[in-house]
Amino acid sequence: MTDYSRRLRHPFGLSPRLSRRSVVRGAAGLGLASPFAGQLLRASAQDGTPASDEQGTLSVWSLTGAGLNEALPSGAAERMADSHPNIEFDLQALQNDPFKTRLRTAIGSDSPPDIWHTWGGGVLAEYAREGVVLDITDALDEGGWKDRFAQGLLDLMKVDDRYYGVPIVANTVVFWYNTELLGDITAPTTWDELIQLVTDIKADGLVPITLGNQTKWPGAFYLNYLVLRTKGAAFLEQVMAGEASFDDPGVVRAGEMMQELVDAGAFPDGFNGIDIDTGGSRRLLYGEQAAMELMGTWLPGTIASEIDGFAEKLSFFPFPEIDDGEGDPSSVLGGVSPAYAISAATEVPETAVNFLRTITDDAARDQVVAENRLSAMVGATYEDEATSQLATLLEEAASVQLFWDQYLPPELGQAQLDVSQGLLSKSITPEEAAVQLEESAASLRGE
Repeated sequence: MTDYSRRLRHPFGLSPRLSRRSVVRGAAGLGLASPFAGQLLRASAQDGTPASDEQGTLSVWSLTGAGLNEALPSGAAERMADSHPNIEFDLQALQNDPFKTRLRTAIGSDSPPDIWHTWGGGVLAEYAREGVVLDITDALDEGGWKDRFAQGLLDLMKVDDRYYGVPIVANTVVFWYNTELLGDITAPTTWDELIQLVTDIKADGLVPITLGNQTKWPGAFYLNYLVLRTKGAAFLEQVMAGEASFDDPGVVRAGEMMQELVDAGAFPDGFNGIDIDTGGSRRLLYGEQAAMELMGTWLPGTIASEIDGFAEKLSFFPFPEIDDGEGDPSSVLGGVSPAYAISAATEVPETAVNFLRTITDDAARDQVVAENRLSAMVGATYEDEATSQLATLLEEAASVQLFWDQYLPPELGQAQLDVSQGLLSKSITPEEAAVQLEESAASLRGE
C-alpha cells in the first residue's frame, strides 16, 4: 500500500495559511461578517416555549437523512404539543431533489406547506419577492430572538433588508476520507498534491473519490470550489451585476481541472448515473472500494443513520489551493441546512413563528451539537475534535461561498448544474461550458 503521507503536509487538513479574520465577504460577496467569527462560544438563552390558541394543522416539509433533518422538526413539535393543544403537526421528510420539485409545484399551485426547508440565497429571494414567504423580521426583533444566531448565517435568510427564514445548522464542503484505508495522512494543500494523491490511490486499485452525480449537485461542488479558487469570492456578484463574465479564463481553467480529475481516474465508473439520494456513492465508501468523497459536513450524520461505526473512520481536509488563483485559499464553499421559512399563505402564522422559535431554542442547539454538527445558533461548545476543527475552518475562512444552485437565480443555478455534469462527462469542453454559463447569465441580466 502506498505511503500517502510522504508528500503531504499540515495535520488534520488545516493549512498554516489560514488566518483569523473578523470581517469578511461572505456568501459570494454579500458583504457579510464571517458567519462564525467570535460567536461560537458566546452564551445565549431563550426561556420557555411560546404558546398559541390557534387551531388547525401545521405542515412542515424537511429533508430526509443526516439525522437532524427529521429529528429537529420532530423534537420541536413534541416540545410545542402542550402549549399548542389545538394544533396537529403534519411532518413530512423528502429526498433532496424530489423535495425541490414538489415544493416548486406546491407553490405554483397555491398549496405550499406552512413551513419548508430552505438554503437561503437566490431561491429564497425569488420566493420572497413573489410574496409567497412570510416576512419574520419583526418577530426576530422580539425577545432577543435575532441575537441567537451568528449574524452572517442569519443574513443568508435576508432579502432586501428583510428576513424570511432562520438557519439551524451551518455546513461547509471538505474532502472526507477513510482513515483505515489512507492511514494518518495530512492534507494535500495544492491541486498538484491532490492529483498525486488520486494517482497513488488509483494505483492501489481503489476508487480515489466516490461520486454520485445523477442529481448533478455533488459534481457541481468541484466547479463551485474551483471558480472560487481561480476567480475569488466576489466573482458571482460581479457576473450578476454585468461587471464580469463567466466566459473568463478562470472559469475555463476550472473546467480543465475538473476534466483533469476525470482523466486521472478519480471517480467511479458511471458516476453520472449513481444516485446520491439512495446512497449509491456512500456504498462505495462502506465497501472500502472508495477512499474519499467531496461532501458537506452533513456526511458523517448521514452515514451514522445508515451504518453503525463507519463515521468514526472518517477524517477530512479542506479543498486545496490553486497556484496563481485570484481567490483566497482559506475561502470555503458552504451554507446552512437545515434552515426553515414560512409560507405567507399559512392559516396558523402565530404557530408557524412559534415553531421556528422552538426549532432554534437551546434544546435544538444542544441537539445539533450532540450530533457533532455546526450550530448556526450561538452558545455552542464543541467537545468533538473533528467538529471543533470544522468550526475553526469556518471561523478562519476569508469568505463563505453559498452553493451556486442556492445563491444564483434558479435558471442559472440549474444551468451550472447541467454544465458541471457535462464537464465531468466530457460531453462539453471547458470553453463551451464558460460560454453556456455566460449566455444564461446574460439572459437573466436582460442582455
